Amino acid sequence: MLIVRKIGRIAATLAVIVGSLLGLSTAAHAASNGQQIMVIDNTYRGVSAWVSGTNQNGNSAATCMPISGFENPLNGWYWKGTVYVTVYDGSGCRGLYNSSQRDVPTYDSTDYWVVPVSNDNAFGNQQIVFYDNQHIANSFSITGYNQGGAYVTGCWNTPGFKTIASGWWWKGRVTVSTYPQTGCNGGATGQFWNVGSQDGTYFGVDD
Repeated sequence: MLIVRKIGRIAATLAVIVGSLLGLSTAAHAASNGQQIMVIDNTYRGVSAWVSGTNQNGNSAATCMPISGFENPLNGWYWKGTVYVTVYDGSGCRGLYNSSQRDVPTYDSTDYWVVPVSNDNAFGNQQIVFYDNQHIANSFSITGYNQGGAYVTGCWNTPGFKTIASGWWWKGRVTVSTYPQTGCNGGATGQFWNVGSQDGTYFGVDD
């Protein structure tokens, strides 16, 4: 569920202090005992991100980190289990915000676990970028309205962790479905996304 509110300066400051005390821990390899995360800012207005959850040592941890742009790898912090990410339009984790959460595995073969953060805006046209967090999708489809207002479906194979559905532009609610076989064959698993937060840009989704 997406939430937009304002947070007070005092609360944010206290939270950063607590995060600094709890979050610092010994280094770990991202693939073996918790993962670093990459925040995908579909709002295109994020300046800072608040991340909280359980670190690789099994302790509660939280941190506020600066972000800029679409893809934001948050290096040096390793997470596992349910992780909560909130993107703010102000520095120091203050201002208007949008939130998301993901379940991060203890072991993974890639360097980052992607966490997209979005809003409900749908006023622009965007290309979709698919991130295969689960490593079980060999293809994915997108169904929805394109920039011309036509209801269409496209299929893309996923040769790697990140696949850009180039040349297709979307706006409004779309369904992204993943498949265990190439060519969008096999049993599908789908999710709804509201695309169109920033005209002419990318919109990140995961499985």
